[in-house]
Amino acid sequence: MRLFERALRRAQIPIGMSKGFNPRPKLSFPLALQLGIEAFEEIMELELCEWMKPTDLLERLECQLPDGVDINLPEVIAPNQKSRVSGFTYKMSFAIENFPITQSICSLMASETINVTRIKGRDEKIVNIRQSILNIEKEDDGILVQIDATCSGTAKPSDVVDALGIDERVLPLPIRITRTQVDLL
Repeated sequence: MRLFERALRRAQIPIGMSKGFNPRPKLSFPLALQLGIEAFEEIMELELCEWMKPTDLLERLECQLPDGVDINLPEVIAPNQKSRVSGFTYKMSFAIENFPITQSICSLMASETINVTRIKGRDEKIVNIRQSILNIEKEDDGILVQIDATCSGTAKPSDVVDALGIDERVLPLPIRITRTQVDLL
């Protein structure tokens, strides 16, 4: 967040500011990542206080970003409209090639319920995340998981790892999780 705040300031982009004692740039990322998860093609929303062509914004901002941080496809949306995420894809890479997981994937996809406990404050809630797991494909170095964002309960990458019965303590290296795609409505 701070990287983009500074880049916007250096690029002299006319970004809107929040009101109040400590004004902040009107800048947000619709889906926060869990700690330790990488991401490609993230979505950032910002509100400008004056009109600017998307191509001009892109040109000015790209000059202020470090190597490896790129901006693609800026779009104009209505001021009262927000991005609505419909789903995402995660790649989970294992340190072991051809990790024996095919049987676990088949049984997970065949099951009707996968219950997980969500804790919010003092409240505990059991949620069925099975309907949000659309597909799991095995690859040489891991798996590709497609998840649908649902109102009733969306699966987290750690939920999928647990549901597959993978014990990260026995792997030589931790599982590398990368969000590769975010789908919008």
